[in-house]
Amino acid sequence: MNSIRIIALTLLISVCLPIVSFSQDALWLELNSRGMKAYEDGDLDSAEKFYREALEVAANGELRAEMSATLNNLGLLFKATGRLEEAASVLHNALELRFSVYGERHRYTAQSMNNLGRLMEALGRYSAAEQLYSQAVDIYSEWRGGGTSVLAGALTNLASLYERMGRLQDAYRNLSRAVIIYDVALPAGHPKLASTVNTMATVLVRMGRGVEAEAMYRRVIELGVEERGVLAFEAATALNNLAALKKENCAYAEASDLYEKAIELWRDVVGGRSQDLAVTYNNLAGVRT
Repeated sequence: MNSIRIIALTLLISVCLPIVSFSQDALWLELNSRGMKAYEDGDLDSAEKFYREALEVAANGELRAEMSATLNNLGLLFKATGRLEEAASVLHNALELRFSVYGERHRYTAQSMNNLGRLMEALGRYSAAEQLYSQAVDIYSEWRGGGTSVLAGALTNLASLYERMGRLQDAYRNLSRAVIIYDVALPAGHPKLASTVNTMATVLVRMGRGVEAEAMYRRVIELGVEERGVLAFEAATALNNLAALKKENCAYAEASDLYEKAIELWRDVVGGRSQDLAVTYNNLAGVRT
């Protein structure tokens, strides 16, 4: 009888222990998810509260992977609210934790590198940002054969940094690679593809390659001129930029037509972009005077 009781007690313990662990996981997940939802809704105070509670649960339960995810989210929140030095500390801690949990070549480690790189860029620490972006690109290039949209996103971030630094050839090279990936990995009308093609066109203009830039702008216009939301925004931007290119080449009538089409999109489709609409009206007036 005693042996039966011992077996029963052992079984009871083995069943109950995973439940305690699962309860901690579930509580962390609930708090972290609430934080993400509050962030999406613009309730940043509540988001920070939920993230801090999730961190406490993760710390008490020694949930190191989960802690790294919440640190990452909290760091992005701090960045969004302009608390850049706090964000730097939190995102650095997230990266160090992911190094220890996942290793140096894991995609989650690359995600933290990419996020910290964006913060370093915002702080003007371009050398550190370049190193972090480049490491993220290197890791993502090995993940799933290197044809993923997350790799394209990291390439776009690195290209934007290069553009800001005036390294236009490097920017163009990375944007070209990102577009090739997006063309395969995303649907033809995806906003990320349109945005990247738009950026590549702008870089081409700065490089003095206006003919190639026009082809890129027209591709974005075709993608978004009949759409709404982000695609319409990208099309309106492309129309405005192409009009500016035409104006530089003294094609004033064509520039005027393009500005008018951009105004129509800003006013009737995109909406809520009064500054962009005002700028385009001003650009149109400059062509007609």
